[in-house]
Amino acid sequence: MVPTGGATGGGSTTYYTLTATAGGGGKIAPSGKVRVSRNSDKTFTVTPGDGYEIADVLVDGKSVGAVDSYTFERVRANHTIAASFQAEGQRPVWYPFADVKEDAWYYDSVKDIYERGLMNGTSKTTFSPELATTRGMIVTILWRLEQEPESGAAMSFTDVTAGSYCFDAVRWAAEHEIVKGYTATAFGPADTITRQELAAILYRYARYKGADVSAADDLAAFTDRPDGWAEDAVKWAVGAGVLSGKGSGVLDPKGRATRAEVAAMLHRFLSNTAN
Repeated sequence: MVPTGGATGGGSTTYYTLTATAGGGGKIAPSGKVRVSRNSDKTFTVTPGDGYEIADVLVDGKSVGAVDSYTFERVRANHTIAASFQAEGQRPVWYPFADVKEDAWYYDSVKDIYERGLMNGTSKTTFSPELATTRGMIVTILWRLEQEPESGAAMSFTDVTAGSYCFDAVRWAAEHEIVKGYTATAFGPADTITRQELAAILYRYARYKGADVSAADDLAAFTDRPDGWAEDAVKWAVGAGVLSGKGSGVLDPKGRATRAEVAAMLHRFLSNTAN
């Protein structure tokens, strides 16, 4: 923590340091060490140079994707943000992450989704397959898949703030009814996404793309059931080969979707449905 600033009204202000860096091929603004007062917000803008595009942005060493802005909200600690760039049109070159072994059930899925530029590692050497994925991240992945379309719709979710990494993605997805909130004003972008929520989003995305969503499994092979609102989507996801069980009659629709499971579901969706 940076030493407190001058006293104001008999008290003092606590400041933290946000350190921003950028690799060759672009810039981040502001850059260097930025002093931010406690509980305030700070937005960083990432801009590629001519002939370059954003490859990835790491916040505290973890990937938030190829976003062009990121906002630290209610700052209460020191943080780092680092942007990297690549030549336009350059597909990521696969290199095995230390935690993605060739005999892992998700190896081919992670490789495919990484090479498509839809998911990055959590660091240069790790993918963190067992970590959870958030609702905001999933929507951002689909938005990237659509080449980051613009949306003129108003943002109805008060918990998705302008300048946040998923703001444009959520606004686009909500406009096309690909995502729904918990309520008319609450989306929960930082909440862990469940397997049935991911199935529902992919189901709606498939309809948006005009894909055939008539496949449906009766789920009779499973002992656990999705919530009623997600039943049609889960039946489609199982029937279309997008979602599979975990063995012993367990589907786990209400369980969290790990990064490995997200990669697998996206891989199957793109292979079986989107072509």
